[in-house]
Amino acid sequence: MKRIFFPFLGILMLMLSGCFKKGENFQSFGEEPAIVDFSIDLFQPVLSSRWGILVAPELQDKFYTELNEGDVLWTWFTVNYDQQPSTDYTVVSNVSYFKFEKGWSQATTNGESTTGDFDLPIEDMGVYNLFKNVMFLEFIHKAPKDQKFTYEMTYHPEKTGEISVVYIRAKKVGQSSENETTVGYLYTFNMYSFFMQHKTSDNMVKFMIKFKTGEDDEGNDQYRDYVDNGRTVFEFPVE
Repeated sequence: MKRIFFPFLGILMLMLSGCFKKGENFQSFGEEPAIVDFSIDLFQPVLSSRWGILVAPELQDKFYTELNEGDVLWTWFTVNYDQQPSTDYTVVSNVSYFKFEKGWSQATTNGESTTGDFDLPIEDMGVYNLFKNVMFLEFIHKAPKDQKFTYEMTYHPEKTGEISVVYIRAKKVGQSSENETTVGYLYTFNMYSFFMQHKTSDNMVKFMIKFKTGEDDEGNDQYRDYVDNGRTVFEFPVE
């Protein structure tokens, strides 16, 4: 998949690099998906990530104002390995973020669309990560650079074979008068309902992703399989 980079990513990384202190063991992390949680033991908000639990004291005053439990974020942060109070979690600083928009997997008859108006072609897509039953995605469209989108994910409620299928479709939100270009749009899906219905006895789920690329002359949906490093079938543990 052709990766689309957002202009402010570079600006944020420059901001982070300017916060380092000489003589301390810092490492910067960028474009990291994370889920907002609240730790009773620490009595403060934390971020669940692929690196484990991240404690971000800077987010304390944003909890229940800008952030809530379950919010899905795209984050940038730094870690000072010389000042870590525990081996059970990692304290981070210089945190920047924005919220992902979020959808839910929905069971429908034969995985059909819920409304029938998700008719915008998806040029390509990529999966960044999947943890805590949340899938982090980027979709590629031919559209104005300021165009907004929304997506739906559907699946057949019953298992019909060893490999299940989810279907993803897109539509525009609002209108734009700018010229068309290639744009990337970040989005997440909570996969919990799909995983609960399609997991195996060993608590794993095996599935394919099909995304809508358009319609044929008779108005039938056309799909393409999502391929990652030659794979079209993905297997994950259910958390």
